[in-house]
Amino acid sequence: MHLVEQTATSFHDVNRFEIPCDDPYGVKAELQRQIKNAINMNVLIAPMNNKLTTIGSALAALENDDVQMCYAQALAYNYTDYSTPGDACYIFDLPEVFCKNAMC
Repeated sequence: MHLVEQTATSFHDVNRFEIPCDDPYGVKAELQRQIKNAINMNVLIAPMNNKLTTIGSALAALENDDVQMCYAQALAYNYTDYSTPGDACYIFDLPEVFCKNAMC
């Protein structure tokens, strides 16, 4: 957030918004709202190292050919303390990614 606020001071009309980091469909919906407001603008989505937000970003981009995506490499990776295993996982049905017709 600090980086966004720091960068925003260099640009006019910065629109702040939040996305849910644990809901790809929520990410997709919010990004689609933002894309609708970006009339005649170059839209580039850079998901920030979260798998679920990357999936949501891809879902939004797949529905709009004018949207570009890029990978923003982290400055540093925390390999030693990256994560601890848990007893839960996220499972999402993504038929729109794999099905190109109504027969799926």
